Amino acid sequence: MNIAGKSITGGNNSATQAATNGATSGPASNSASTTQSNSQTQKTGGSSCLSGCGGSGQFQGSVQAAETEQGAVSAANAEQTAVNANVPVNVAGGNVTGGENSATQAANNNAESGPASNAASTAQSNSQTQEAGGSSCTMGCGGSGQSQESCQTSSTQQEAASTANAEQTVVNANVPVNIAGGSITGGANTASQAATNTAKSGPASNSATTTQENTQTQEA
Repeated sequence: MNIAGKSITGGNNSATQAATNGATSGPASNSASTTQSNSQTQKTGGSSCLSGCGGSGQFQGSVQAAETEQGAVSAANAEQTAVNANVPVNVAGGNVTGGENSATQAANNNAESGPASNAASTAQSNSQTQEAGGSSCTMGCGGSGQSQESCQTSSTQQEAASTANAEQTVVNANVPVNIAGGSITGGANTASQAATNTAKSGPASNSATTTQENTQTQEA
């Protein structure tokens, strides 16, 4: 700000600003593997009973349960406020001759979120075998009683989220103010601005594999 009783001759006035703001979020990932295996075997030998013989009674039961829950979140947030101002003020009783006034601003705002991924693998296997030997009973013989039961349950829940948020507020101003009792000769006044705002969100993916296998064999 210049105040004079006579003339004011202004030089060059410039304001330059370069603002860079970046936020990066790395990858978020989950990996889970569940394996269950069950093997059951029953064997019953023969009987020397000759009459009224009852058969061999056998029972097998198998229960398998698997539950997988996964959550992956990748977030990036970049907020930027850039203010650039060139405000020359001249007050004179005589003449005011202004030089060049310029305001230049370059603002870059980037938010990048890495990938969010889940991988779950569940494998269940069950094998049951029953064998009942023969009986030498010749009269009133009961047959071999056998029972097999297998229950397999698998639950997989996955959630993957990747978020990038970039907020930018840029203000660039060149406001020369001249007050004079005589003439006012202004120079060149320029205001230039380059603002870049980028938000990049990585991929969000889920991968789940569930395998169940059950084998049952009975021999009487």
